Amino acid sequence: MAGRSTATPGALVGREHEFDALTRATAHGGTVMVVGPAGIGKSRLVAAFAAVWPGPVAWGRAWEASATTALLPWQQLAGALVAVADPAELELTFGNALAATFPHLPRSEHVAEEVLALAWREYLQYLRTRGDAALLILEDVHRADDETLRLLRALAGAGLPCPLVVTSRPMSELDRSAEREVLRDVEGSSETLALGGLAPTDAAALVRSLAPDSDEVEAAVAIADGIPLHLRELAAALAAGEPARGLPE
Repeated sequence: MAGRSTATPGALVGREHEFDALTRATAHGGTVMVVGPAGIGKSRLVAAFAAVWPGPVAWGRAWEASATTALLPWQQLAGALVAVADPAELELTFGNALAATFPHLPRSEHVAEEVLALAWREYLQYLRTRGDAALLILEDVHRADDETLRLLRALAGAGLPCPLVVTSRPMSELDRSAEREVLRDVEGSSETLALGGLAPTDAAALVRSLAPDSDEVEAAVAIADGIPLHLRELAAALAAGEPARGLPE
């Protein structure tokens, strides 16, 4: 399996419905946006899903746009997929355009994102046709560079041969208006899975799974406000014998 998968015990506590929704949404390709604030469990949900995906899995992650190179998340996806099928060895109509994201291919002149999107669709269709339906995961696209976002917008939609799962912060948290505009377009052509905080019973179950001997589970649940990351941090403190007095620094 290409890429990485880091599912952990307890990753799906309170997320069974979302996991099932992700399974249905990716059954026939297309794009799914998993949206939620920091610490809500987007990456854990996607990692748990990737762990049971029957085909290749390719990961890309966006960093702050000012601190990365253009199209880096797509290059990360390409780096994982080249071991599955190297486009240099395939007869693809738009194969030359893939050089912008597969750095080992001979570079040509600048390629518009619409043409690059056609090349990616053709490549992914080849994978699906031969039985290697890959799962593509792009994380933290709210931080992505403009070129990455434009290619995502050009590719997103129900007709994508292999499923593409994208994680993002909510639109209300985005600073750049251009970024919000592109991601609204992506959201409009994708299935959207919005993650909220865990219900109190699920939050308590998560803390108990990580700190089974603690008698301060209810206190931890009250402090964390349903945010899984906070629940895990508090559970780690409880497991270490510390009281649930507030979120760790």
